[in-house]
Amino acid sequence: SRKESYIDYTGDWKQSKEYASPAKGSKLKLKYNAKSVYLVMRNKGVDAVVKVYIDGVYSKDIKVTTDTLYTLVDLASPGAHTLELEFMDDQSELYAFTFG
Repeated sequence: SRKESYIDYTGDWKQSKEYASPAKGSKLKLKYNAKSVYLVMRNKGVDAVVKVYIDGVYSKDIKVTTDTLYTLVDLASPGAHTLELEFMDDQSELYAFTFG
């Protein structure tokens, strides 16, 4: 059985000490217990698009235009949820998750 929080990913990923870079069509799944989820991302010179799903339901697209902290999830109250990110291109670099 999985712990209360876990991270899993599919597709091709390039990983360095500082960041992970997913290939087009790659996915990342994060089970968490919080109100908000944030992720520091940047693009590789061309805007990147990331689809966000919460508990299997499409939430929004995030356009990664600059090196900054992006709000992936901002719910009314904390709780246990599953976040899934789908990468529409190979232009994003992911650095660090934080929770609120």
